[in-house]
Amino acid sequence: MIKEASLLIMLCLQSGVIYSQSDLDTKVYPPVKFELGTEGGPNRSSFFHFPIPGGIPDGVFDLGYPSFSAGITGLYHISSDFSIKAGLTYEGKGTTESIGTYYETSNFKYVGYTSMVVTRLNYITFHTMARHSFGRGNRFFLEGGPYLAYLIKTLVKTSYMDSTGKHVNIYPGYCPPIDAGLVMDFGYGITIGKNLTAELAARLDIGLVDMENSPITGQASSNESVALILALRYKL
Repeated sequence: MIKEASLLIMLCLQSGVIYSQSDLDTKVYPPVKFELGTEGGPNRSSFFHFPIPGGIPDGVFDLGYPSFSAGITGLYHISSDFSIKAGLTYEGKGTTESIGTYYETSNFKYVGYTSMVVTRLNYITFHTMARHSFGRGNRFFLEGGPYLAYLIKTLVKTSYMDSTGKHVNIYPGYCPPIDAGLVMDFGYGITIGKNLTAELAARLDIGLVDMENSPITGQASSNESVALILALRYKL
């Protein structure tokens, strides 16, 4: 009887130690709520062209412009599947356009020359996105939301040939100072040790602000870009 009682007491004590250790582990390693880190990578931007009322349409061939982005990012976990991400980044955007012009000083008629328009835009961009993660362990994710960008540097240069020779014009403040639009990422994340997360994502963003409303070219244009984004974040 004494043996059975002693064994029962030992089992109860052992259960209490195991429960306490489990409770301690929960306190030492709580679910991660916030991650902070960096992201960046190469992009290719261009203009999305659409006609404007009263414009004289041109043949516009968009050659695009390769650049990059880099910045800081934070991720807040609402649950195991849903989170909110925000970031502040530098981005290079713009394009090079080949335009067959239908405009002449005296009247609107085709004069048979092609002009080149080079646009270079440097932005500081703030974006916030809602994320859904799916799968087990290392996971895929899909996220999207709005962005707001402030133009810190711009260069617009036009060049063309006509009967009098080659002409080059530079317009340093041609584009609007604020851009806004939508951004979407699809990617895959892996955990490195206990505290690091690495992600690789494909990004698409589409601007909603007209960059070059012109009755001469007959075009309104907004920013659009595709990017490959590498992110590295630390779990706090």
